Amino acid sequence: MAVRSPGRVVEGRSGLGMVEQSILAAMDAIRARPNSYHKKSLAVLAAVEEGIGLAPGYAYEMVLDLARPWVVPIRLVDFHGNFGGRDYDAAGPRYTECRLSPAGGLALRSERGEVPPLPIGLINGNIYAQGLRPPLDPLRAITALRRLVDKPRSPSREIVELVGPPEFLTGCDLSGDLDSFMAGRPTALRLTGRVVVGDDSHLIIETLPPNARPHQVIETIIKVDSPRWDGTFPQLGAATRLGIASIDNHSTSDDVLRLICTLRPGVDPHQAAERLRRVPGVVTEIAVAHPVPLADLLRAWVKHHQSEDLITALDSLETTLTT
Repeated sequence: MAVRSPGRVVEGRSGLGMVEQSILAAMDAIRARPNSYHKKSLAVLAAVEEGIGLAPGYAYEMVLDLARPWVVPIRLVDFHGNFGGRDYDAAGPRYTECRLSPAGGLALRSERGEVPPLPIGLINGNIYAQGLRPPLDPLRAITALRRLVDKPRSPSREIVELVGPPEFLTGCDLSGDLDSFMAGRPTALRLTGRVVVGDDSHLIIETLPPNARPHQVIETIIKVDSPRWDGTFPQLGAATRLGIASIDNHSTSDDVLRLICTLRPGVDPHQAAERLRRVPGVVTEIAVAHPVPLADLLRAWVKHHQSEDLITALDSLETTLTT
């Protein structure tokens, strides 16, 4: 395993960086395995610190992200306890437990050469670790890689269509220069929460960008809709205010967001929805980049591991994700 400078991704047979690999190995070392009992998070952090000298605070955040379904499409950690939510912090490591997920166990076996290489790092990306590579849809990426194994000369355009756009797990709308992203050029993508018109007097925010906290978004909307311009510049106030009388959080879980905005009488709900989609937090931009065009990146992964049974590896990963 080649080691590079701190902060850069160190990719092994699973495509995961050194920190992720160390976390998985630490869990295995204390027998926090998929079919075993969860173990104290503190014990995992101690093993990581002993192994690579990483401070427990940073390591714990990585453990949490590898378990959160709104952060990575292939979850490598199975958590027990309060691992936080879109709108609240996790409990401390003294009060939580964790173990390898089935996919995490498979990734570790791949790193040890017990099974063929796996494209987990390619699929999960590294946005969660302050990187530039966004996550991909797992099943679509697996389909594209199968095509390259079977037909290495497949046109890049065909591979890009199979992979599809980045997969941000909260279901927000994606826009921006996707062609530049697919071509390997640094660009920015815009993530916009889904705002729907419930009826003539209500808007419903159903999704938000992954890094947005609902309570902070509510606070921002209230500030944007304040009447600070009304007295001096009434026309500006009329043009910028959203016309929202109140916001109620009816979210039922981390995976089901539902912010209901009640409009003031006479406000056009469609115009209000368009303005709401431009509020910071409802919309955000992220920098993204791949070192080479995405199709070439997948092609290089297949070529690098062409001597191994990649079809069996891809099949096993897909089975793990769908069962």
